[in-house]
Amino acid sequence: MTAPRLRTGKHRGDGERRSSGHGLSGLPVVSVGLSGRRQLGAAALLVAGLPALTAVLVAEREGLSYATPVLLVLTLIVAVALLGGLRFALPGAVLGGLVVSVSTGPGVTGRIFSHRRNTTVFGGDSTA
Repeated sequence: MTAPRLRTGKHRGDGERRSSGHGLSGLPVVSVGLSGRRQLGAAALLVAGLPALTAVLVAEREGLSYATPVLLVLTLIVAVALLGGLRFALPGAVLGGLVVSVSTGPGVTGRIFSHRRNTTVFGGDSTA
């Protein structure tokens, strides 16, 4: 009867690289993810950017079309996603939807076209 062998050296998860069997080293087993600096930058951009953007959009509510707030919020959320990943982009997208609804306010009607002959509607009642 032989004694059990003790494992020494590196184990999977200790930064060991996988080998394809051809002597070539592959990708690391453990991914480190985004740095704390990038995550902090994404959080700061989201926390500072959304209130500032909301203030500007509410102040200029009358002179803007509906597409302008949507595109500005989308640009901010894409920048947050590139910087900090989905962990910050998904909550930012939800908050961005609230910013769009606040900045467009009650002045936006449900109709896409204001011409009476067009029957395409976006919410609201349809009048032909």
